[in-house]
Amino acid sequence: MLNIIQGNRLETLADSLIELLQTPLADPFAQEVIVIQNPGIGRWLNYRITDALGICANTDFILPSSFLWQIYKQNYNLCEHDLPFDREHLCWEIYTILRKNDLDFWKELQEYRKDGDLLRLWKLADNLAGLYDRYMLYRPQWLLDWENNSETDEGLAKLWQQVLTETAEKDENHQFHRARLQQDFSTQLKTGSIKNPDSLPERVFVFAVDTLPQLQIEHFSGISEYCQILFFVHNPSRYFWQDIRSAKEQLHMKVQDEYVTEGNRLLATMGRNLRDFLATIDNYQYKDIDLFEKTEPDSLLKSIQTDILDLAENNKYFNDDSIIFYSCYSNTRELENLQNYLLRCFEKDRTLEPADIAIMAPDINRYAPMIDAIFGRERFADNDKSHFIPYTIADRLATEAEPLLRSFLNLLHLPDSRFTESEILDFIATDAVAKKFGINTEQFPLIQNWLEKSGIRWGINEESRSILDLPQTRENSWQGGFDRLLAGYLTASDNRTFAITPYSDIEGNDVAVLGQVIEIIRKLQEWRDIATTETTIFIWQQRLCKLLETFFSETENDAAAYMQIRQVLAELAEADSSYKNKSAIDLHILLQIVEPQLQEPGKRNRFLTGQMTFCNFQPMRSIPFKIICLLGMNDDSFPRTETKSSLDLMQKEKRQICDRDCRDDDRYLFLQALLSAREKLFISFIGKNINDGSDKQPSALVSELIDYIAAKSTTEMDDVYKNIVKQVPLQPFSIKLFSNCNDIASHDIASYDSNWFKVINNEAKTKDSESLEITADAPEESIINLADIKNFFGFPAKVFLERYLDARIPKHSWNDFLHDLYSDEEPFTIDYLDWWKIKDSSLSCSLKEGRETLKTAKYDYLFPQGAIKDSYIEQLGSEIAEYLEELGDDLDWFKKAETYSKTVAIGDYIIDSGNHLLNKEINHYYVRVNTAKKLKAEKILLLWIDHLTIQLINGETDGAIYYSEEKYYFESLPKNESAEILSQLVQLYRKGLEKPLLFFPEISYRYAKETTEGKDHQEILKTLEKEWSKNSDYGAGELYRFANRKLFGNRLPMYEQGFTDIAMLAYKECLKQLRKDR
Repeated sequence: MLNIIQGNRLETLADSLIELLQTPLADPFAQEVIVIQNPGIGRWLNYRITDALGICANTDFILPSSFLWQIYKQNYNLCEHDLPFDREHLCWEIYTILRKNDLDFWKELQEYRKDGDLLRLWKLADNLAGLYDRYMLYRPQWLLDWENNSETDEGLAKLWQQVLTETAEKDENHQFHRARLQQDFSTQLKTGSIKNPDSLPERVFVFAVDTLPQLQIEHFSGISEYCQILFFVHNPSRYFWQDIRSAKEQLHMKVQDEYVTEGNRLLATMGRNLRDFLATIDNYQYKDIDLFEKTEPDSLLKSIQTDILDLAENNKYFNDDSIIFYSCYSNTRELENLQNYLLRCFEKDRTLEPADIAIMAPDINRYAPMIDAIFGRERFADNDKSHFIPYTIADRLATEAEPLLRSFLNLLHLPDSRFTESEILDFIATDAVAKKFGINTEQFPLIQNWLEKSGIRWGINEESRSILDLPQTRENSWQGGFDRLLAGYLTASDNRTFAITPYSDIEGNDVAVLGQVIEIIRKLQEWRDIATTETTIFIWQQRLCKLLETFFSETENDAAAYMQIRQVLAELAEADSSYKNKSAIDLHILLQIVEPQLQEPGKRNRFLTGQMTFCNFQPMRSIPFKIICLLGMNDDSFPRTETKSSLDLMQKEKRQICDRDCRDDDRYLFLQALLSAREKLFISFIGKNINDGSDKQPSALVSELIDYIAAKSTTEMDDVYKNIVKQVPLQPFSIKLFSNCNDIASHDIASYDSNWFKVINNEAKTKDSESLEITADAPEESIINLADIKNFFGFPAKVFLERYLDARIPKHSWNDFLHDLYSDEEPFTIDYLDWWKIKDSSLSCSLKEGRETLKTAKYDYLFPQGAIKDSYIEQLGSEIAEYLEELGDDLDWFKKAETYSKTVAIGDYIIDSGNHLLNKEINHYYVRVNTAKKLKAEKILLLWIDHLTIQLINGETDGAIYYSEEKYYFESLPKNESAEILSQLVQLYRKGLEKPLLFFPEISYRYAKETTEGKDHQEILKTLEKEWSKNSDYGAGELYRFANRKLFGNRLPMYEQGFTDIAMLAYKECLKQLRKDR
């Protein structure tokens, strides 16, 4: 007879189990057996037993199906390899039948064989194996009837008969499929004639299991006649509620029953799984013990829990935050708001620990990267770490958490890829790969530069492109790029010995690194060639073992991932020895077998580790926590939908009691979360469209709970909704988040982010504020390179951010930056900036030699291939010839000029001029030529800085000549004036390294120019405001440059104190001395 111990609190049930554990078993060496629904509840119970008894050892926490399967095997003296009807074996058998059979008996499936797609056939076999596996649990009688009925026309039945026939020919134990074992075991239990009763454990605890197939409940009941079976049932209501029905269910009842009630509507709509389970247990004899506890309903959360316990709907409403809903614009804002919410909870309750909090989502993998970005950043804060909450992420795909696993899986998929530059770079950057081939982290930028400049984009060679039915060209392939790199190492870039354009920027020991990259590609090519052939699982297992050894070296950080791969490969070898089928399969089918195993979270699941836990919404994950937070409770995300097979016969008949349904499972999970939260329940969903701000509906379960709460209140529904559903602003720097900073703990949406608070504070300042309160220490340096000064004045915000963040910052938009970083497409045209670089390089060479010289080797990777390239080269030669003609007599200056580098003292600093050209015979001026059609503001300032430096080095000269579309020059200045002006610019440079400088080349130049011309001050500022924020097809203002956007946001710097003074200091004297058309 079963023993049923039921209660509404898991803690009470666990304490009762612990009390029973203290009664020892007859055999001191026997294991205690605790059947659990989920490993998470097992871990929680393990900790609780340890806390109570000091130790939890020799205890087997096992899932229900696994426990019963052990009983079946012991009863029939079976070994693991004697069971040919598990899902994996079934899949192989069905695949073999589908592949060799014409399927006359099942015409619906003949379409799957027409195109010869074996992967499609394998997926069909896996789907069918899943159906049979499910029927063994929920419809075993079907399989038994099909086995004995040769007259049936049902396709699934015919296929099952063929599976049995094929298996009988290969395995003498073919009759031991689960349906047969279960039927036979049921007969033995009913007749009291089980074969090995002594193999049964003395007692079995079944803890917090809330759903089982009817047949398994029958077997537990039967086993209870031979050993003690104790069911600990987490029952939310102390009253009999197996006969309650939701309003929707009552509408579908054929005969209306006046005694059928809804009871508590939340329990009726969300508790179907447990209701069916309890109703099924009622069909068997049992002794029951009630351990229900009623707590004082002193909060909204406890009031609802008490309602469910009493199977009633109490109208008492509490206006508190024990249940709170948040409507957000995105997943990122959900997490940012969650962080602020939890920080408020910690501030209010000093006894709260991170382990008291669980955060669940329908799919935690969607949130995992953002969790690390938002909750993990506080861990690396330079100063204040008080906002860091220790956390772990459970249920994360192993390939998402472990770079080695992800890299190994990508390697398996690589033969089907285009071998793009970004794919290979990501692969090489994996620590285990880099270590294997002796590549250091510092060498990655060098490798990336080689790949980009040699023109490598995708494809191993011309043959790999022919596979894709594309022209067999070597350009922009790995082999083509390596040809250029090796030719450049052997000879100069302008050497035409080879039929290709060499790339010569490889020196000394760098060639060893290049050799390793070439070796990696060679081995990848070998893997691609091998991977295209079909073979048996045994050979595939050997191939993958060799692949692991070839490309990866075990590192300290990757030890667990390395072990997981080896374990998967070992299981593959075991599978080969146990499967009687030795059919050859291709790589795509192998991936269907291996990939799910590589992605499993593994034994290092991070659930309940003493930290705050992020995890998936799973059965019995809602163990007691002080605070439970639910993320992603969206209408299209929860309850989750299950893709149903059109071949599934269970979908075509009325659902039976205890049948599993994905949506009902999720409904009960939501109820469990509501019941398991001890103090607070946090629910978040995407309630606003991030693009247009339109409303989006939350999950139907969330709406039901809100309606339930509203029914408790005497106020209008809209008022209740506004009170308990908080709208989170779109941006983390919204002023609403910082509007009550004196009492942040009582503010429902307040932010603790000090960085955004600083931004808000600066935004709130008047237009007279000088700059953002972001500072950095300027480097201690006595020698300053002139190039650094010029680079700074070209884009001050970019230079500051690169120093402040120690990161590479794009000059224009972020998308441009990413395109420059990884470009997997060969060029089809040349954009304006690249064309300017090519012309400038060729012009420099032409000036040195005094004649038209096209040296395009350095930028060969920018050219499209074929006839288009020839057209560009012709156009380039024509434009260079025009420039040389315009120079006239000044061209002779370059023929006799020599490179020099000098230093000049400016105050406390030494300015290193870097390399300049100087003609000793004609030293009264120097010439600079640029191919840009228009002389831009930043170019004017940079030429002015050059001019001042030359004046200090060579004394008072006639100035500098600058060629673009027109000819410019500067009048000479006395040496002391040049020194004073350059000193002021150096001071601006130093100041701009410490904090963002209100200097922007274009609008600062325009202000200085129009002020010098005597225009109205206010009119100038209005013009600058338009120029700053313009955004059209003809160009964007400086506001839209990435660094400016990050530092200054939507502010208008031209109105801020300091802008006008800096602009005049930089450009006033420059404009006064600038001349045109000399």
